[in-house]
Amino acid sequence: MSARHIPCGIADNESERQAIERLRNKLPDGWILLSNLNHSSSAAFPSDEIDLIIIGPSGVTVVEVKHWDLDYVKKNGFRVDGEAERINDKAKRIASKIRLAFDPGFVAATMLLTRGGTGIAGGQRVKARGVPLFGLSEWKELAN
Repeated sequence: MSARHIPCGIADNESERQAIERLRNKLPDGWILLSNLNHSSSAAFPSDEIDLIIIGPSGVTVVEVKHWDLDYVKKNGFRVDGEAERINDKAKRIASKIRLAFDPGFVAATMLLTRGGTGIAGGQRVKARGVPLFGLSEWKELAN
């Protein structure tokens, strides 16, 4: 048994394909993965792509997939912070659209690092601008 995957576009790279496949195979029935969803706040703005939206019993999570590890995160703080702000904005837009139909609760923004390792450093979950980072092996923590 596995999660239902609904591709809304084509994966941009191998990291996205790897993340989708891992989550699809690990999450049980009842979970839904939307991948590569183009979304805009209004018709006046161009849409941008959301790598993954995970919908399950614990709620809705918007995920930015990056082929990074924690070493890259430490060395490229400015870029990582910018990406964290972008995924946080995407999660807010998704939350406002979903709330028109039902109350999903808090819609979380996360980043999934696919180069290896975890999102833990010094015993603490690493966050960029408040957005938690997870490694591929932490799929269960990401979903919860």
